[in-house]
Amino acid sequence: MTPVDEWFQLGLEQHRAGGLEQAESMYQQVLQHDPQHAEALHLLGVVASQRSQFDHAQVLIGRAVALRPDVASYHASLANAFSGAGALDAATLHYDQALQLQPDFAEAHNSLGKVKLAQGQIAAAVACFRGATASRPEYWQAHHALGTALMQLGEFDAAITAYQAAITLNPAAPNLYSELNAVLAAAGREFDAVDVYLGAIAAETASADETRKQAAGRQPLSAGAEAAERGEAGTWFSTVEAFAAELDRRKLDGDVEGALGLVQRIVRTCVFDRRGTAKVFADATLDRCCSQLGKARLTALQAAGDVVEEARVDCVVLATEVYRLGGHTAVIEDLLKTQCFGPRVVLMLTDAFNMADLSVIADRFGMAVESEVAPKGSLVPKLDWALNRLRALRPRRLVLMNHHNDAVTIAAAQPSLADETIFYHHGDHQLCLGVTLEHTVHVDPHPMGFHNCRDVVGVRNAVYWPFIAEDAGGRTAATWMRDGTLRTSSTGSSNKFESPYKIQYADVIPQVLACTGGVHVHIGPLSESTLSRIRGALIALAIPPQRFVHIPWVRSVWKALQALQIDVLIASFPQGGGKALIEAMGSGTPVIGHDCYISPFLGGADLYYPGAFQWARTEELLEHLRGLTPAQLQRESDDARRQYEQFHTVEALSLAINGAPDAPVVPSLRPHRVDPLQTFLDDVRYAQQDYAMHMQLIR
Repeated sequence: MTPVDEWFQLGLEQHRAGGLEQAESMYQQVLQHDPQHAEALHLLGVVASQRSQFDHAQVLIGRAVALRPDVASYHASLANAFSGAGALDAATLHYDQALQLQPDFAEAHNSLGKVKLAQGQIAAAVACFRGATASRPEYWQAHHALGTALMQLGEFDAAITAYQAAITLNPAAPNLYSELNAVLAAAGREFDAVDVYLGAIAAETASADETRKQAAGRQPLSAGAEAAERGEAGTWFSTVEAFAAELDRRKLDGDVEGALGLVQRIVRTCVFDRRGTAKVFADATLDRCCSQLGKARLTALQAAGDVVEEARVDCVVLATEVYRLGGHTAVIEDLLKTQCFGPRVVLMLTDAFNMADLSVIADRFGMAVESEVAPKGSLVPKLDWALNRLRALRPRRLVLMNHHNDAVTIAAAQPSLADETIFYHHGDHQLCLGVTLEHTVHVDPHPMGFHNCRDVVGVRNAVYWPFIAEDAGGRTAATWMRDGTLRTSSTGSSNKFESPYKIQYADVIPQVLACTGGVHVHIGPLSESTLSRIRGALIALAIPPQRFVHIPWVRSVWKALQALQIDVLIASFPQGGGKALIEAMGSGTPVIGHDCYISPFLGGADLYYPGAFQWARTEELLEHLRGLTPAQLQRESDDARRQYEQFHTVEALSLAINGAPDAPVVPSLRPHRVDPLQTFLDDVRYAQQDYAMHMQLIR
């Protein structure tokens, strides 16, 4: 894939995800290198239309049409731009051309129908909408539009049929019910209209409830359970003993659902509170509660009857859910690459928050695993499902990859259900369920986590399985500082850069560019406020804006750093990124880390190669950058690659999993000094924000 193709693909993916600014940037980069790239012109025009910049959209899409007059979608997009600007005759012309090229183009039929409706040509609009529904029967918006047009013609029975078809296809859209109610009333069917009106209220309420459930990351509790989660006057628990007593009460009452829900709520409240980060890692009371609840459910299930045992599996990976990009999903893939878990691996998802996207499993894992997902609904049925499936599969190894607050996974991890249970501690700088389980092999993927869990938390069964990245090759014939200036980069998601912290990324990077005179490439999403802040600082410092390059996403950080000829990676701060750092070192890219004053967990200093520079104050970073030379960059490139080869290859992970004598030894921790006074000042500075967040969480 050429750079132009990759830029275009990145733009397309960002466009589909709703990132208009990022998509626009990628399409513009494509056109800088290939001004005749018709699809980039077309989609850049679509972005303009989405921003209501219709005149600009007409110019861009018009150029695409001139280059490729045979593409129906170009004509349809140009028609959309004309329609948005109120030029309905021109819009009609291009919708007609789109349909001549592609007669089953449902969206063009539907859009042309809207234009006809706006022109008062209702019968013609009905014909267009019928064309849309015939071309794509599942197109609920076209059925909706057809119902609207038929009602205007007074054809109530046909309009009712159209609305009912739209509701069948999209039962969660409340406005469809209210509009159907109006048609039924106009047709003299008042009693039917009342039923539909009540249905509209129910659908709207259900839609809002689902939104709340997704935002909360848990199933809703009853009003009584909600109140019982807090102390008097709506305050949260003031002591560990208080929530332990509440958990005991629920267990004694047989309220397993309420107890599991409360455990998840407690963990979530801590995880999303800034004050708990890198301070609260584990709690034996919560883990013990989950285990006891799971044991009680397992006993009840065994008493109810045996399950049908299936062919025994080598390994079950029990996870909450999986994602398309990065995170613990990539870790599962890495573990499977070692081929240490046997030929038959089953991926079971508890779907504890009812948000799992089942298509991700096939996209990420293909035929490498069998997969099963818990039923949608409340927590106890999910737990029963997990326990019964583990009883049936009888795995030799059970690997736990739970989200921080997934109580179902921890409750299901009963010692009798697998020969060996492995807890993979990936949620390691925040409170996470499962850390203190005594019957598991406790896996930490980096030195900070291993030493913290063994020496601070008191985990006696900790082992080190290092983070890895598949080897894509080191640098060959590297040329450093090609134009006499440094080309720097940072990579990671926005949460790694935008947390409340004394030193802000948006303030540092303009100073870096002023210091180096070079280019800084940011790989990963950033909020619009951060991007605006960076651009404003560049203007103030008279730095050309093109020296800051924002690439929202790449398929491989490793290959991107090499292709962009990055001289040095300035690691994310205040929160470091483990996977990105491993890829950088593997690619032979020198790295600069940040010594975070809150905790060594956040900076990730102990993952770096020996001799990698760390800065605590911005002045230290700038001074180091001024002193870098091509010779030093080459030495650090070699050091980075050696660190990768020693600790972070598939082979190194395989040796660690198998407990081989030559497995990587856990690196010692670097000296680190926290700054309690600055941490206290942060707590004071963000107190109001922290309080607001906490109250939102407990409510």
